[in-house]
Amino acid sequence: MVVAQPREGLDEIRRTAAEVLPGVTIRRALYYRYLMRWQKPAD
Repeated sequence: MVVAQPREGLDEIRRTAAEVLPGVTIRRALYYRYLMRWQKPAD
């Protein structure tokens, strides 16, 4: 499997996601992937 080097690190992805989606959680997954989970707040 050919894999390219990531352009941004997981810390940068977490910061950006938190700015856009407050309360988001991010976990590492297989093969340099990650799982992002967010639930819309109840209004």
